[in-house]
Amino acid sequence: MVCSWHLVSCIVHNVVSLNANVSVLSSWNHGQVCSAGSRIFVQAGIYDEFLKRFTARANEIKLGDPFGENTSQGPQVSQIQYDRIMRYVNSGKEEGATCHLGGDRFGSEGYFINPTIFTNVKHDMKIVKEEIFGPVAVVIKFETEEGERGLLQHGNVLMLES
Repeated sequence: MVCSWHLVSCIVHNVVSLNANVSVLSSWNHGQVCSAGSRIFVQAGIYDEFLKRFTARANEIKLGDPFGENTSQGPQVSQIQYDRIMRYVNSGKEEGATCHLGGDRFGSEGYFINPTIFTNVKHDMKIVKEEIFGPVAVVIKFETEEGERGLLQHGNVLMLES
């Protein structure tokens, strides 16, 4: 059972959690599962290092035949889902978020979307408020725990997994 308004992947506070979270978050599963959160809250003091490592891991993702031995990300499930994700990506760009990585089609055939990372987002942007169900992550910087709680309160966060 999964009931999710919008999943927060993790909250990274310090260097100890940095390494573990970069590894876990870089296996996105194309984002096509209800537990594939797309919002990552990172404390300002380690934000740049997290983004550097997370980007490096995202660049290592190999797209292609989902049955291929070296493939780590296959296509989206349908044209409808591909188009839906690309509307979110375009919305992020139009609303002023920085498309730090990806945000485009991979190859010329199939429903492949390059792993995408958005930065410089605001809590009222569509890519922050809604579930995308695609290979898209939003990395959100926060300064203090109070600021983090404020960001979470804007997100209508509800998570129930089983």
